Amino acid sequence: MWDSFLKLQVQEALSTAEALQVKELNAYNTLDKPLATAQYSDKVQASSRNAVEMYQQMLVGLNGPDKEKTRKVLLDKLDAQGKGQLAQNKERIRIYITRETEALVETFRTAVSAIEPIPMASKTLNERLSELTTTAESGLKKVTDEYVKVGSETFANRQRELGVFTSEKVLENKKALHVVLDAAQKSAHHVYDVAMERLLHSRGEQCVQDKDMEAGDTAAVKQSMEEFEVGVGVAAHEDNSAQFRSHTREGLRGLLSKMDARNGQCITKRASKVRQQLAEICDKAFRHMSKPLEPTQLELAIQQEVELRMKSFDSQLQDFAHSYAVSSMRRKLLQNLEAASKAFRVDNERAVQTIVRIPLEEVREEMERHIGGYWTAIGFKRDCRFRAKEMIAKRGSLSPAFASYLDNVIERWIDEELTHLTAKLRIFTYVMYGTPVVGIAVAAGAALMAHAAEDGHRRGHSSSPLPGWLPARA
Repeated sequence: MWDSFLKLQVQEALSTAEALQVKELNAYNTLDKPLATAQYSDKVQASSRNAVEMYQQMLVGLNGPDKEKTRKVLLDKLDAQGKGQLAQNKERIRIYITRETEALVETFRTAVSAIEPIPMASKTLNERLSELTTTAESGLKKVTDEYVKVGSETFANRQRELGVFTSEKVLENKKALHVVLDAAQKSAHHVYDVAMERLLHSRGEQCVQDKDMEAGDTAAVKQSMEEFEVGVGVAAHEDNSAQFRSHTREGLRGLLSKMDARNGQCITKRASKVRQQLAEICDKAFRHMSKPLEPTQLELAIQQEVELRMKSFDSQLQDFAHSYAVSSMRRKLLQNLEAASKAFRVDNERAVQTIVRIPLEEVREEMERHIGGYWTAIGFKRDCRFRAKEMIAKRGSLSPAFASYLDNVIERWIDEELTHLTAKLRIFTYVMYGTPVVGIAVAAGAALMAHAAEDGHRRGHSSSPLPGWLPARA
């Protein structure tokens, strides 16, 4: 019976000791903030000692093999139970840290999202973000500092999350600042466009002089950059504001080039109009001049007319003398005047031709009668020239003052009035020279005729084969 009693007392002491450890640890398990692992481990050890002491007190005076054996069992159970409680405490620490740090990060995220207005100066934003980050990190440290390993890991992870939210806000602000700077640049360019358009339209067809264009550009650039500085607002001192400012100025130079090009088109149009007018005036002046003129008078008239029109061009466009368009049109005008002068010389020669039309007509009739005596156009033209000069001199119809025109007059007369005859001879010549033997004979005959004509001329009498002698198919 004693043995049975002793066993019951030992089991009772064992259960009470185990329960005591659980009871003591439960006081720490229900805390809002779990104990650190080291602290909780101390509590587990203390509860184990208390439990063993309670076991000893309950069995004071009772001895037997079961008491000592059960004590060892108790120590094993307390150790296992303590380890279990320690593991549960670590899980409570994890849950606590997760919950508390998530709340702090969410508070930080909400505060960052609420920062207004965006955009704002980067310096101001960075200061506010720094304040919020300091507050959030302080709270994270307060939650995690007591928990060595898991606390430091969690703090580092949450710190990275804070950095992500901060970077997102900085990027959002940076994009907004870029929009502001871009809008300021466009606004500045618009102001420049309006100012320069007003300048161009104010001149109409008169175009803008270089000095006025330069002054207008200076004023427009000043207005544009003032508009830019107003437009940038909070972005005025950003790192990239200087780059935008520089690009804005470069863009204005590009716009000036476009305005110069448009003004150049205006100048080109005006210079072209002046050129056409002066060329037409020159043509009209030449047409109304009395003809024929003697060579000296002719060249003097041409020189005076060309100089007059060139001076008029330079006078009307003197404000744009350095313009490429004006220089180009000046060269074209000179070409126009040279063409008009050439036509005037031709007209003057035609007037001379009118004076000698009767002897030339007589020669034409004569050559038509004797066309059958020629095999080549070369010999025919040679005799036409000779007979024309001879007949004109005989008639005395041309003043010596116009003698220098005679060669050109006769040549043009042959080309225009005797074409039907020379065309026949060209065909015949082509056929003849197509046969080698005949070609040689024709060439020899032509050479003999040329020699005879030259010899007769040297002797001072007519060597013309007309009308007394006709070459044998020369």
